[in-house]
Amino acid sequence: MTMAIETRCKEVNDIEQDALLDIERKYLRTAQEQWEIEKQQRYSEIEQQRELKIREAEQQAQISLKRVISLYENLPHIIRESVKPVEKIDGMKIISVEGLNNGAPVNGHSGDRKANGQSESLPEALVNSALRHRAMAPLVDSLLNEAGIDKELKKLVEE
Repeated sequence: MTMAIETRCKEVNDIEQDALLDIERKYLRTAQEQWEIEKQQRYSEIEQQRELKIREAEQQAQISLKRVISLYENLPHIIRESVKPVEKIDGMKIISVEGLNNGAPVNGHSGDRKANGQSESLPEALVNSALRHRAMAPLVDSLLNEAGIDKELKKLVEE
């Protein structure tokens, strides 16, 4: 009888173990199916975002293309309008003013140096400056006259 009870207990235990294994297998299949569903949903979301980005890029490209086409179509008018101020110019003069500073650097140094690099004395510097001013006066007056500023300067000096 103990043998029968032990056999019966073993059978019950085997049945319980099989039932537990079946439950675990079903739980595993359910988890795999749920994971697959979530994977498909995530893939679908990513695919929708990708398509949205593609559509946005296409729209931006179309807008840029429309701008370029509009610019291209209006280019003759734009050029025509931008040239109008140039049509009012009667003439142009190019005046070279090199040498007005007696060859001295323009970066703030006075140029009151002798050929050997020594500084001039104060009287020499005054005389040379006055001579340069007198020598350049006709040229400066001519430049101011060409620029149309001489009359305005005379008015300012008279006032």
